[in-house]
Amino acid sequence: MIRFRYDKEVFLTILSKQSRLSDKINPDIRLVLGNIHARTEIIKICNPYCQPCLESHAALEQVLKNNRDVRIRIIYNITDDNEDLRSMPVKHFFAIWRETPDLLRGALIEWYSSKNLNYENFAAKYPLKSSLKLQEAEIKRMYKWCIENGLDDRSPVYLIDGYYLPEIYKAADLQSVL
Repeated sequence: MIRFRYDKEVFLTILSKQSRLSDKINPDIRLVLGNIHARTEIIKICNPYCQPCLESHAALEQVLKNNRDVRIRIIYNITDDNEDLRSMPVKHFFAIWRETPDLLRGALIEWYSSKNLNYENFAAKYPLKSSLKLQEAEIKRMYKWCIENGLDDRSPVYLIDGYYLPEIYKAADLQSVL
C-alpha cells in the first residue's frame, strides 16, 4: 500500500478527484518561493504561529530544493488589524520580500524553524528600511481572498495546482510524489 501511495501517477489521480478551488489565485498575492515559472504550484494557507504550519515548512523547503519545477505560494489567513499580533511577522516577511527578496527564503526558514517565535528578535535580525504599514494592502488582499474562499479560519491548508491536498497525504509526502 505504501508503495502505491508514493507513486506519482497514483498521487496525481487521487489529487484530480479532490475538490478544486474555483477561484483563480490572485497573481497580486506575491509571496512566492522557488521558480516563479514552475508548472506545479503548492499553495500553503497558514498563519505564522500555527504549530502544524511551522512543522510543515521544512518539508516544503525540501520539495523546493529537490524539484525546480515547483513553486510555493504562501497565503496567510490573518487580519490586518493592528491588534492581531499575527500580522506583525507577516508584514515583516512582505517588507523583506520588497526590500531584499533574496533574504526572504532564509528569513522564513529561520522563522519557521525557531523554537521561540519572538517577533522582536526576528525584527532585530532583519531590520527594515520601510514601514510595516506599507504592507497592509498585502494582508488585506490575502485575507479577502481567504474569506471569499472559506479559508479564513483553517490552517494549514494545502492546494496543489488548485486541488486540495488529499487527506491521506501530508506536506512531508510531497517530496516523494512531485
